Order: sequence, then C-alpha cells, then structure tokens
Amino acid sequence: MFLVSVKSIEETRAIFALSGDVRSIFLPRLEMIIHGQREQGRRACFDMENVTSLEAGVILFFVEGPGSAAPLIYPPEPLRSLRSPSSDPDGGATRDGPRPADDLR
Repeated sequence: MFLVSVKSIEETRAIFALSGDVRSIFLPRLEMIIHGQREQGRRACFDMENVTSLEAGVILFFVEGPGSAAPLIYPPEPLRSLRSPSSDPDGGATRDGPRPADDLR
C-alpha cells in the first residue's frame, strides 16, 4: 500500500511523507503535488523514511524527471547514491545519519 501524507506546510516549503511501495502508477499524483506547491510559491519536499520499495520508473522520476527538483529526506537506495548531494539541500540524509537541517530551502 502507498500513502502520501502532509507532514508540514510552511511559507516556502511543504513536506510530504511517503510510505509503502511507490509504483509508477502513482507518479502523476506526485507530479501534481510538485506543481501544485510550486503554484503556491512553495517547494515540495518528500520524506521517504517509510518507503519500502521503489519501481524503476519512480527512480527515474526522482533522478532525471520532475521529481529531481524535489528535496528528499531519508531517500532509500538507490536514490541516495544516484542523486547528487547538490540536488538535495539536506545532503540526502540517511536513516543512519542525523535528521536533516530544518531549512530545506
């Protein structure tokens, strides 16, 4: 099962928690979140701490597609190694590392 929940909304960013199995069929929903937040003047960020699996299309979405502009918190492998640290202001915090800085702008 895949779930998206709003973790926090601030003036310049909104953090969405993803959990479960992220499949390609859900990419239009994630793209709508990214574009909707951009229209509101905010950046969509995704907390992936509770993601259990990613389909190949989802990996491409976050590495080369529309999701590449979204900061990721606790990205699972292989996203952690495929995204450059400069694409994630929090440095792609890992489950083993400290929580990312509060400011992801």
